[in-house]
Amino acid sequence: MKLRSFPMGRRDIQNFHIKCRTLQIEIKLERDEGCVMAILGKLLRFLFLLFFPSSVILNCTITETTKTQLEHIKSKENVNINLTLQLTSEYKRTSFVIEVRLCEAGKFQSVCRCRWVNKNNGICKNQTSVSVCKADNSEVNQSLQLKRTYSDVVWELLEEKFTPVVLKHTKLQVIYPPQITDMTVNGLRVNGTYTINHDQSVKIACFYVNGNPPVIIRMTNASGHTMSSTQEGSLTTSFRKVQCNEAWPTIRCEAPGSELNRSVVILVRCAPQLSCLSTQGIDLAKVLKDGLTLCLKHYTDSIKNCSLTKIDPPRTTKEVTCHLKGNAPDFNLTIPSTAESWFSEGNWTLTVRSEQGEGNLTFKLVNDTETSVIKSEDRPRNPLIIPMCLLSITIIIATICIFFIIKSAKQRGNGNRRNGHPAAVGCSKEYERHTSSNRCNADGLIYGELTFADRTTSDVIIGSLPNTQYAQISFTAGIQPLHD
Repeated sequence: MKLRSFPMGRRDIQNFHIKCRTLQIEIKLERDEGCVMAILGKLLRFLFLLFFPSSVILNCTITETTKTQLEHIKSKENVNINLTLQLTSEYKRTSFVIEVRLCEAGKFQSVCRCRWVNKNNGICKNQTSVSVCKADNSEVNQSLQLKRTYSDVVWELLEEKFTPVVLKHTKLQVIYPPQITDMTVNGLRVNGTYTINHDQSVKIACFYVNGNPPVIIRMTNASGHTMSSTQEGSLTTSFRKVQCNEAWPTIRCEAPGSELNRSVVILVRCAPQLSCLSTQGIDLAKVLKDGLTLCLKHYTDSIKNCSLTKIDPPRTTKEVTCHLKGNAPDFNLTIPSTAESWFSEGNWTLTVRSEQGEGNLTFKLVNDTETSVIKSEDRPRNPLIIPMCLLSITIIIATICIFFIIKSAKQRGNGNRRNGHPAAVGCSKEYERHTSSNRCNADGLIYGELTFADRTTSDVIIGSLPNTQYAQISFTAGIQPLHD
């Protein structure tokens, strides 16, 4: 057979070379496809574990049989556990191998292999440092320190000319607490505070590793109100156009059981803001003794200077020393009192200056003798006043009652004498001349029976007591001589 050749031009030769190179690249890619896919798989697994370490538990593929023993173990992280596989007579052949494999983050690794030959005790070889194995003719023991990435332990029987058999499958449930790992503001990592400009918006994000079992992760404000929460995925909250005169946000990221929670305070570049002084007047004596202290809201503890201005004429301004205590944004600003202090009564203005401008506050200093005058309705009442008043009223009422009771008793006694009871009159010489007995008692009185005649009562009441009425009575009375 005769081969026929075709002439080829320069363009045809170039196209031929290009096709050959393309074919070589395709062959090379096809040859390395398995390696590339393995690398991509490892890369994806690494990224998944990096960004979602606890959102999904990665499991290994395990082929169980009817002879597979199933075991569940639940324990805390970093705790040492002991696992045991009992060897039955069914598995005690002349020669066999038990391999223990551990599933970590969805991938199996061999941790130890134990070999039995001629019914001698098993000889174990540890494949890694995470586990220690030992064996005899009856059982295989394994000691393992738990990590949160462990999920399964399998015990496989390996024999020549036989398919590996899973003798035991131990499912691990590792308990561990959640952990707040980081916080960012506008994409930047923060540690405690973050400073922004006036009228700037912020987005705060919380990063965490949830526990097992998972819990609710929360973002709260300074008062404890929940701004955002989740059990998996991203956790963020936002503030639009933070103002100087508003409450600056304080955001806390927390999880129940977490050993470390995180928080961030948003600071705003503003002029100093003063507060915490009484509008009704400040005691001058106290200021002269302890100095003047008030509250300062500022994004930093750096201030330029402070000055005091006395508003009352003659108007006077003087620069003074001021000290700051506390942490941004809440400080206590104190102007100490010194021998040269020129505080006096009147209206004052304190001015504090910083890089962002100045803030001022007007207040009034008053004399202690004036401020000590308290309005009657505001003065604290002596707790003994009311009881003393009640006691005095009671004594007065009791005195009046006793007076009227004694008076009533006397009047009833006089009434009894008027109704025929013995009465006494003074023993005088005039009386002795008009009586037949002329006898006086030792007390100087003569006793006799009163007889009433011409009794005429009037209807005019001249006084009263309970159950008693008094009226004027006109009558003539005589005394009969007493008989021996």
